Amino acid sequence: RGCRAVIYVPKTMAKARREAIEREGAQVIEVNGSYDDAIEEVKSSALKNKWHLVSDTAWDGYREIPLDIMAGYANIFREIDAQHSLRMKHSESISPISHIILQAGVGGMAAAGAAWGFLRKSVSCAWAEDLCVVIVEPTDSDCVLENMKQLREGKGETTLVMCKGKTESVMSGLNCGMPSTVAWPVLRDISNLFVAIGDDWALRGMRAMHSEGITAGECGGAGVGVAARFGAHKIRDR
Repeated sequence: RGCRAVIYVPKTMAKARREAIEREGAQVIEVNGSYDDAIEEVKSSALKNKWHLVSDTAWDGYREIPLDIMAGYANIFREIDAQHSLRMKHSESISPISHIILQAGVGGMAAAGAAWGFLRKSVSCAWAEDLCVVIVEPTDSDCVLENMKQLREGKGETTLVMCKGKTESVMSGLNCGMPSTVAWPVLRDISNLFVAIGDDWALRGMRAMHSEGITAGECGGAGVGVAARFGAHKIRDR
């Protein structure tokens, strides 16, 4: 049956998602607050109960497991790399990937994608040499963008700050107020552009994917929403 699992979730999580977790045999504890409140609650409970804590966000003194999770995310981009390289070998009309648009909550998946593209573009034909890495977040939960603003204003060199929004976007998987401390340096140093979008654009992206037979949620729609809003050439120009 595997290990006993106790999952802490914010009150804003959809009932269907909570029930899906429970069907896998986990105990779900709803925290009366945001994702970041749930993180603080689970940290306290894990310490008190001597549990093994598994989280994809990192903080001072907690790095190894989030780094392992980021390494796991890299498999997504390894598969893209292999598949696109194969397509290019079979067709001269297919170009290298010029843009990689990555959704960020705490930033673990986005950092894995950014790092993969950056490190592989010099050795794999799948990626353009001038690959543009775009990070997209909800306007209500733009913690990576907020910290980039702080950095460019000469602040935030050593201390990360919370986003200013309420973290209540429909893009629930991206509703995070603070970046992961292991993802942040990667996103800061590799990404070319940081974009925050409203819910409408994520929903447009979701509908666009549905029209192509792709089933995805609001978080998945965020990247397509950015592409629809700006277009590749405008993103490059900015």
